[in-house]
Amino acid sequence: MEKFTQAQKRYENGLSDYIELQQARQNYIDAKSGLIIDYYKYYDALARMYHATGM
Repeated sequence: MEKFTQAQKRYENGLSDYIELQQARQNYIDAKSGLIIDYYKYYDALARMYHATGM
């Protein structure tokens, strides 16, 4: 989020172009979706472990 915010401020001040801003936005979206996938995998692994141990 910080890098996206920095890119947005640079764009607003004319220090970067629109493409850089969009790349920063896409990187932020990719990071957030990766986090969600990791959470899913974590809870899936927990459920499998509980099932395997009979908990």
